[in-house]
Amino acid sequence: AGLGMLSGGVDFSPDEVEAVEIATGTAQLSPLAQKENYGFGSFGILSTIPDLTNELMLYLESYYSPSHREREEYDAEIASFIAFRCLEEYVDPSDIAAAMLS
Repeated sequence: AGLGMLSGGVDFSPDEVEAVEIATGTAQLSPLAQKENYGFGSFGILSTIPDLTNELMLYLESYYSPSHREREEYDAEIASFIAFRCLEEYVDPSDIAAAMLS
């Protein structure tokens, strides 16, 4: 029975129903709304993707040859990895796989 039936047939507005659900703890939130969502996962919460990309490129400099780092794709590879790390808490692995295949 809905709230209207419990109250003797009075219809409540959606905002009133939502307020009651929130007050009673019966509100159903989407999986994303249930998380602390600051836009990115904790990996990138305090910085931007370009800043993190530059930091990782500096860190990886000793691991890759100059010719490898000078490739046109290198910046995009590192930025893609950073974007993946920032979003991995919010994106389903099957969605990531589908995006990588397209």
